Amino acid sequence: MRWFYNFVFFIFGILSLPKTLKRQRKIPEYRGMLSRRFKCKKVNWKDNYPKIWLNAVSVGETIALGPLVKELEKEYPGIQLLISATTGTGYHRAKALYSEHQIIAYPFDFSFIVDKFLKTYQPDVFISCELDLWPNFLYGCQKFKVPFVVVSGRISDSSIGGYLKVKPLIETPLSAVSMFLAQDEIDAQRAEQIGLQKVKKAYYLP
Repeated sequence: MRWFYNFVFFIFGILSLPKTLKRQRKIPEYRGMLSRRFKCKKVNWKDNYPKIWLNAVSVGETIALGPLVKELEKEYPGIQLLISATTGTGYHRAKALYSEHQIIAYPFDFSFIVDKFLKTYQPDVFISCELDLWPNFLYGCQKFKVPFVVVSGRISDSSIGGYLKVKPLIETPLSAVSMFLAQDEIDAQRAEQIGLQKVKKAYYLP
């Protein structure tokens, strides 16, 4: 099935390339993001600490990670976290907010790229702020046995219908989600509707 997602993502990438290049020219924060999402940046995990990879999509989610970062720093003094962002603005905000940690760009969702990132970093757990699900990354987490946790999980009114329409297609990759911590009861119910099995009613809120 991964070949199918690779094909779909390749077509999507070709169609969106002109917009991506235009955005990189106009918005300074996006310059360099295209190459960052293809290449693994060297990271240095500290010995005797858990290897925790946190991910945020853009600026809002990057800020929302703050309380969780503080809790992890409190639990493991001196820990070096790996923090990624999908957008250029999120990446630069992460560098500003969490300069003592390791900041990277979230990889493009081609199987050979996400597998390289996961094999290189070998995280003990991957934690995504809000519901940012990419099929090949989920398959990669299954392949390398990396628990995938969603915090501050939200499924909006506009997106629930789309998820339900493709539910048979996404059931397998969704099985990689080890835990889903919802923002509220409605989000928890919607998560169960689309096939997430380990939905927690004890909510995580930033």
